[in-house]
Amino acid sequence: MSTNNPFAKHTSTMFASRGCDVDQALVYANDVISAMPVEVQSHAMTALMVVVNTAANAFTQATGPSPAQEVAAAWIRDLVAQEIDRHATGLQDSVAIHVSGWLSDNLDSRLEDWVENSMSFEDAVDNRVDRWIDNNLDISSQLESALEEYDFEDKVTSAINNLDLVVSVR
Repeated sequence: MSTNNPFAKHTSTMFASRGCDVDQALVYANDVISAMPVEVQSHAMTALMVVVNTAANAFTQATGPSPAQEVAAAWIRDLVAQEIDRHATGLQDSVAIHVSGWLSDNLDSRLEDWVENSMSFEDAVDNRVDRWIDNNLDISSQLESALEEYDFEDKVTSAINNLDLVVSVR
């Protein structure tokens, strides 16, 4: 018999079996018990059902995890989760340190490269202001003299305040 069968050590070749048909074996046991004197039938039925219940519990335990195994598995899952959390926190901290370090080491030089490789910042602002005035303040030659007295300071200040500056770092 198999070494992982909890019933194997209790078997005897001196007695018959019903193969693997437990229902048929219980019918036979009930027939035998019914043939006994009435005063011992309840005792025999009790003994038989204790064996059946115990066998069912042993089978369930043999085919699935025991309560001790379930506790151990839960404990192991908890330890693994704690380790993952500990390493994840360390990884997040490490990434933050590396990103901060990269920015500290590279941001200034990237901005300098951008300024050197493009128009100067002041020229870009001046050009945008000039473009805005050309596009939004249609000054015709007929109104030029009248507008010379008009104060453009508020319009220019508003235009400058509405400018967007986009910086892209690679």
